[in-house]
Amino acid sequence: MGKTIGYLCTKKHSEAQLFKGVVKADKFYIDLATDRGWSSYYEFNNLIEEVEENDKVIMPSIVMVSEDLDEVYKLLCIFRNKGVKLNLLNPTRGEEIFLTDGGFKTLEAIFNLRRDLTKNSGAIEIKAQNQIKHRESQEVFPADFYQMFIDYKNNALKAEVAAKKLKIDVHKFYRLVREFS
Repeated sequence: MGKTIGYLCTKKHSEAQLFKGVVKADKFYIDLATDRGWSSYYEFNNLIEEVEENDKVIMPSIVMVSEDLDEVYKLLCIFRNKGVKLNLLNPTRGEEIFLTDGGFKTLEAIFNLRRDLTKNSGAIEIKAQNQIKHRESQEVFPADFYQMFIDYKNNALKAEVAAKKLKIDVHKFYRLVREFS
C-alpha cells in the first residue's frame, strides 16, 4: 500500500499548519515562498524523486508549481509514469480535467502534434489576415517593446533609456508609444 504525501508552497506558517490539519498525510513537503510567490521548489523536487508507485500526492493545485503548460505536462507525465495518484484540493483554470484519462490523452495528443509539426517543418509561422493587407510603410514593433512600454508608462523607465535598450531612435519610440496607446 502506498503512502499519502501532502505538498504545499506557502508564504505563511499558519497556512502550512492549516494544510497539515486538513490533509491527513503520512509525509509532508512544504516549500517556502517569498511575498511574490517565488520559491526554489527544493521540497517539491525531493517529492518528485522520492515518490513511488501507488503513492497519493495531495496538493492545492498544479498551477501553484508552474503555470507553464509544458512544465505541467511534464509533471503529469512523471506522476503517471511512476504510478502516482494526484489529488488537487483547489484546482484552478480547469486543470483537474488533465487528471482524468481522457483529459491527459488530449493534452498528450496536443504535445505530440506540436512536437511532430515543429520537427517536420521547423518553426511554425502564423500570419494574421490583416498582416497581408498592411501598408509597406507601417512599422513593426521591436522585440521587447511591450515590456519597455509598460515600464515607461509606470514611470520606471525614461523614454531615452527604453529607446536605447530597443536600439531605436527616441522619436521612433515616442511614435510607437502613441501608436500602441
